[in-house]
Amino acid sequence: EGLRHQYFVNQLNARFPLSAILTEADVYSEPTAHSEDEKKAWDWFFARRKKYEDRAFGPEKWNATLNHPPCIKIPEKKLNAPETIKIIQSFHPEFIAIFGAGLLDRQILDLYPSRIFNLHVGLPRYSRGSSCNFWPIHNGRPEELGASVHLTDAGIDTGNIAARAFIELDGDDDEQTLAGKTLTT
Repeated sequence: EGLRHQYFVNQLNARFPLSAILTEADVYSEPTAHSEDEKKAWDWFFARRKKYEDRAFGPEKWNATLNHPPCIKIPEKKLNAPETIKIIQSFHPEFIAIFGAGLLDRQILDLYPSRIFNLHVGLPRYSRGSSCNFWPIHNGRPEELGASVHLTDAGIDTGNIAARAFIELDGDDDEQTLAGKTLTT
């Protein structure tokens, strides 16, 4: 769980009381670089991300929360496990928000139809999956930067879009501020 994920939870909990927070063990896989230049750009971008996130999403940027829900850590590769489903069901959720999680299996999706939404820090028509704020920057296509909230289905960022926002460029933006705007927009 990165600082950006904690920031997301804080922003939700500043507006809505949360029943629980489930965090999935980090199983982030790096994409395969198609060239040495692409690999160097990837490494450079993500080496700088932690420093930026500390500045942009640190606790001093957090809002007062409405409550203090339990935080439950889901072990690696157990997101769709029966024990995780039981945990989710124990909270009787009316709405489930996801950010930075793996794919949900049908068994969870069918329990909560039209109630699971994903914050995707990208625009699905341009990019799906992870690192969707890296590729538009790397490819010199800032018009493809944005964020969307979509209904979660069995595909990778294929659910119906509930809301989306494009990033507004400022003269002092760099690759990290542009990526950060996909979360704060």
